Amino acid sequence: MPVIGMGSAPDFTCKKDTKEAIIEAIKQGYRHFDTAAAYGSEQALGEALNEAIQLGLVTREHLFVTSKLWVEMNLAWQQKKLREFCSANGIVLTAFSPLRKGASRGSNEVMENDMLKEIADGHGKSVAQVSLRWLYEQGITFVPKSYDKQRMNQNLHIFDWALTKEDHQKIDQIKQNRLIPGPTKPSLNDLWDDEI
Repeated sequence: MPVIGMGSAPDFTCKKDTKEAIIEAIKQGYRHFDTAAAYGSEQALGEALNEAIQLGLVTREHLFVTSKLWVEMNLAWQQKKLREFCSANGIVLTAFSPLRKGASRGSNEVMENDMLKEIADGHGKSVAQVSLRWLYEQGITFVPKSYDKQRMNQNLHIFDWALTKEDHQKIDQIKQNRLIPGPTKPSLNDLWDDEI
């Protein structure tokens, strides 16, 4: 399964629709797509994948579609205990909300983090690229969502550089708290790593 995928939650701030964005992502090389029943994007994702196959852009054998337990992971919710459990048990962990989006829920403790901006500037990268690179270095697959062509492309350019030991030490100091408190039904509190 490809380490990087694309999230398909609807983006109500963007004029592009989910289907159009998925087809563009396939053209750029994405092969891993994430969805969830709560998104209401499953039909559009399926239609986009079918259209891309019909157009000869990709074959079904090269596509991966994932869904999730409510498994948030980003630099402000690193879930060390969950990562260790999955690693010990051969479970592939996919981070959703890897860029800590959701401004309506308060400040973005990843994208607006001054220390992460300093790390990004030091590497000539964006905060998003630093965040995704950290996940990659942890052995985590991830599904950032963007309907913007330039950001889709930028998200793919994280493999030709590395974070330093000092970068990792700084990242370890980020205050941990989860952005999304979880699904309303059913409540599955035992799925989250509440150890901070």
